[in-house]
Amino acid sequence: MTVAVDQWLAVRRRLNQSRGRLSREAARRYPASSLTPLLALSTPSEPVPVDDLRLSWTSSPAVSVPTPDFLPAGFSSYSAAIGGVDRPALFENRPCYRLLGISGRHLTFGPGLYFDKLDTAEALAHEFCAGGSAFRDRLGDPFDLAGRSVIPDVQTLLVSRDGRFLVQWRNPAKVATNGGVYGLVPTGEFQPSGRDLLGDLDLRRLVAREYAEEVLGGPELVDPPASFYEPFRDVPLFYLGIGMDPLTLAASILTMAVVDSLDDAVDVNAEGRVVRSGLPFTPEAVGRFLREKSVAPTAEAALRLGVRLSR
Repeated sequence: MTVAVDQWLAVRRRLNQSRGRLSREAARRYPASSLTPLLALSTPSEPVPVDDLRLSWTSSPAVSVPTPDFLPAGFSSYSAAIGGVDRPALFENRPCYRLLGISGRHLTFGPGLYFDKLDTAEALAHEFCAGGSAFRDRLGDPFDLAGRSVIPDVQTLLVSRDGRFLVQWRNPAKVATNGGVYGLVPTGEFQPSGRDLLGDLDLRRLVAREYAEEVLGGPELVDPPASFYEPFRDVPLFYLGIGMDPLTLAASILTMAVVDSLDDAVDVNAEGRVVRSGLPFTPEAVGRFLREKSVAPTAEAALRLGVRLSR
């Protein structure tokens, strides 16, 4: 079965205007979580320095994703429909790290592709927004990392030493996922910067690149030299856990970094508008922000965790 292009686009527009509400509604399908409003894949009892994590590499098992029955005619996958009908500015099927296993401080990854994520995560969100559940039901257990391609992003709660934090509004015209909501900055898909596939399997390196691009407004980095990472080597960076958005079942690795100042942050980057001055990192200010704004579930979980652990 196919749907008309204008009908498909109308649902996608409605999705990008209502992601926060839809995610809260989708959460009712699943058990309560220690990472509310996310579904918890990993929740350490205290922040873990990222340098204490062990990341390993293996082959990825094959998966078979059912074809949604709510695509416009002529498209066989959700990513193809986005590319043909609603293409954002940032849209490229790059190699990514696929999450395959979690055991304490040991995370296992294998090869994956960015469109693998869109074909499940954005399709799930679209279907839920339209009132359906057949595609979600056919995917099975959301916690089965071998049953689908789980391509995580890395979202960093950036806090300055004077007690402020950054967010950005994700412009749906620029991004393919989580558009129309406030999220953390820097945020990026966990993927290599170029040819160094195993060398870039490193959370600190990924956060350093995303910080330079999204917070400082620098150009996209491809295989930067080792010297690029030196200034970021001593920045306190902590692993907070891994959670999934109930709406998309997309996974996010949550981290928190402490920097000297936010004064160098740009106003606008390639993904949206940055709240440049930062917001006070207090329970009252964080709570007010979460009540008044449409905030991505991953950002909400990281903010709640971070402000609680910082007391």
